[in-house]
Amino acid sequence: MWLYGSSDGSTPQVIIRQGEDRPKLQKIIACDIALEKLEKTGDFSSAVHLAGIDIDDWLSSVFKLDDHAQKVFESSSDVVDTLEPQDQLKAKEQLNKTISRIEKILKLIG
Repeated sequence: MWLYGSSDGSTPQVIIRQGEDRPKLQKIIACDIALEKLEKTGDFSSAVHLAGIDIDDWLSSVFKLDDHAQKVFESSSDVVDTLEPQDQLKAKEQLNKTISRIEKILKLIG
C-alpha cells in the first residue's frame, strides 16, 4: 500500500518519486525503528530520517567526520610516540579501515 496507497484512500501512497523514494523505502523497511514510525504515522520523511538516509544529516556527518579527522591529526604528534606497539597496530588497522570506507564513499560520489 505504501507504493500505491489503498484503493479506499485510507492509506496514502508514500512513494512520490519512484527513482528516489523506492530505494529509501527499502532502507526504511530494513530499519526497525524507521519501519515502526512509518507503520504508525505514515510519515515518510520522518522514517527516512530515522533510517539515517536524510541528505542534510548525511552531509552533516561528512563535515563532522572531517572535524574528527582534524582533531585526531592535530593530536597525533603528541600521542603517537607514547603508544605501545600493540596500540600503534590497532590504531593503524582502524585508520586503514576508515580510509577504505572513505574511498568507497568517494567512488559512490564519483
